[in-house]
Amino acid sequence: MEPFRELILFCVFVSTIYYVITCITGILFARQAVSPLPPLPDPPPHALVLRPLHGYSENMLCNARSLLELDYLNKTTIFGATSEKDGSTQIVRALTQEQPSANVIGTVGQAEAGNPKMGKLISMLRDAPDADVIVMLDADGRVAPNLLRRVIGELYEDDGVGAVTCIFSGTPGRREIGAHLEALLINTDFAPTAMLSKFIEPTRYAFAACIAIKRNVLRAIGGIEALRDNFGDDIVLGYKVAAAGYRVRISNALVTTITEEKTLVDFLRHQIRSWRVDRRLRPISLGRILINGCFWAVMLLLFSGLHAGSVTLAALVVGVRLATSIAIIRNVLGVPLEKRDLFLIPFKDLLMAGVWGASLFGNTVRWSGRRLRLGANGKMQQVEC
Repeated sequence: MEPFRELILFCVFVSTIYYVITCITGILFARQAVSPLPPLPDPPPHALVLRPLHGYSENMLCNARSLLELDYLNKTTIFGATSEKDGSTQIVRALTQEQPSANVIGTVGQAEAGNPKMGKLISMLRDAPDADVIVMLDADGRVAPNLLRRVIGELYEDDGVGAVTCIFSGTPGRREIGAHLEALLINTDFAPTAMLSKFIEPTRYAFAACIAIKRNVLRAIGGIEALRDNFGDDIVLGYKVAAAGYRVRISNALVTTITEEKTLVDFLRHQIRSWRVDRRLRPISLGRILINGCFWAVMLLLFSGLHAGSVTLAALVVGVRLATSIAIIRNVLGVPLEKRDLFLIPFKDLLMAGVWGASLFGNTVRWSGRRLRLGANGKMQQVEC
């Protein structure tokens, strides 16, 4: 028992230090985020803005509308629906009626691919006009008007940069607990870790919320076709850009993800899928359990008893977790914080310890109504139910 107790104390210490460091790097990121926009080349590069769509919701319509409000004239925006029966075709019709002069193209259909999103992007690019930059954004993301000017300026600021990607914050798009937990996970786990990585390690991955890549770099890595059967396509794209001799840069811009999970089960399924993908692509990500302070605080109480020392130490790590999370959510991400979130943050952390355990077993996931096997080579195959 003594070695395990020493491990618990070590993880409590590491978690506390980690929370403080991510809070500091978050503040540094926030200062960079308000820096002046980098200059654009003259003339500004033509950008293709791609957004694959699936289904319809008012949030998705607002997300799509934000793309037409981007302050960048030399762009073509392409929305891709799976089929004519897909509710997302309503979004394209609504936007073209609202802004008939906007340079918008709607496509229907997807190429054959193991990854449905990649199949849709391949289809969207088939008849697309030539462009200098390809910008891919997820359907649940909402962007600020200056996003395109910033990411393209950052992309061309250095010839060695091949792609720019954006960290994202989370805002619940529904009142249900699933949406709140997903947003809290983004704001207290993903975003702080991503901001920390921006300062301490070379970036060899990308985030699907927003990826801007030079057209010649995309061709050099084999185009979207090279990703057609990959899971974790954003991570793999970053790997390929780095392998081709270019750098991936994390932007100073933020994208806002509007979370729409409904139930607790929806949240858990999504996270188990994501963590299994991470485990297959980046096994080092399993080390995240070591910085789950709330989980180790509970372990400390279970294995050390409820004496004054252990209770004080457990309360300290949970208090630091809450204090740094509040600082990041309010002062770095600028996202509203509800009172119930103060209880949901440690609850979510304990749930994620269970998700971590579940992600260790099995290599199959549910994705877009299909059951897929995640291969060691980064490819996925559909398996019979």
